[in-house]
Amino acid sequence: MIYPWQLKQWQQLCDQVQENRLSHAFLVCGAKGLGKQSFVRNFANYLLCEQRHAGGACGQCRMCQLGGVVNSAENEMQGDEDKPNRRHPDLMRISIEEGSKNIKIDQIRQLAEFVNKTSHSANKKIVIIEAVDTLNGSAANALLKTLEEPTDNTFLFLISDTPGRLLATLRSRCQTLSFDKPAGSLIKQWLQQTLTDPLDDTQLDQLIAASRNQPLVAKALAASGEFEQRVQMLSDFAKVLAGDLAAGEYARQSQKGDELLLIECLANTSSILIKYLLTKNSELINSTELKHMANTLHLVSSQSQLIKQLLLFYRELETARRNLESVSNPNPQLIIETLLWTWSRFKTIN
Repeated sequence: MIYPWQLKQWQQLCDQVQENRLSHAFLVCGAKGLGKQSFVRNFANYLLCEQRHAGGACGQCRMCQLGGVVNSAENEMQGDEDKPNRRHPDLMRISIEEGSKNIKIDQIRQLAEFVNKTSHSANKKIVIIEAVDTLNGSAANALLKTLEEPTDNTFLFLISDTPGRLLATLRSRCQTLSFDKPAGSLIKQWLQQTLTDPLDDTQLDQLIAASRNQPLVAKALAASGEFEQRVQMLSDFAKVLAGDLAAGEYARQSQKGDELLLIECLANTSSILIKYLLTKNSELINSTELKHMANTLHLVSSQSQLIKQLLLFYRELETARRNLESVSNPNPQLIIETLLWTWSRFKTIN
């Protein structure tokens, strides 16, 4: 299945296939939650299929029956998709091995062996490298050599959420296939068609905002029940900012283990408010809670100083997140209390 926000990229690659000008290597990039892995696996099916059609692989031909990657599941937030048991002999998929943080050079050496072998079908070979930005230095240099010496009918798809971390020389040897976050209206329409439990327009707007316009993230939030938790946090942030709820009291009420979620939600809220204060774009304020916070901040006499302090606060949130994720022994309660106290003081800036 190709998601609605992927149709342009799908047509672009299909046109290259039809015109026999498909690039030998692609850097597939964009934010999380857009289905990049799903897209690449579907396109791999399409390339390997003997009876492909505009919508994808037939699923019935000899090549499809050999065990090419299955059509996508939508769980991009947990390893991106399910991992099929069958594997097409002309398809190689590389990802971070369990217990590791990087793609290692041994994996790229296996890739080099794979691309130099004769195709099982005397047709095409495909390599998919997920989280390619995690390549260690030696692996990156080894991959560069493979990209510099492409073999006929071998196609590499390098998938990355953060392509800026890749060597410039690697990026330059790939055609970039970018996925942008879709418009809220398109996400809303898709969610209305796919969510098991329907939400009203206001709830959908809040869900899309909480996901930062990442549709698969939005669907995962709705399915997990985390969305309701985020909405409650947004309401509490508004109360703390207005002075209706003491920062220390809210910190004590917060559930243990929710610190990272609270920081993420506070960072998302801060980001929206900063953009709103800079642009005055009312479409950014798409919930009652955000409207309450925006109204509170409008009372601040020095808007330029407020924006500056909010930007500094956003950096503090990033530092707090890194501290909580570190191997040291941070004090989560103290971190959250400090952040919420700072948040509560924004209305007093002058």
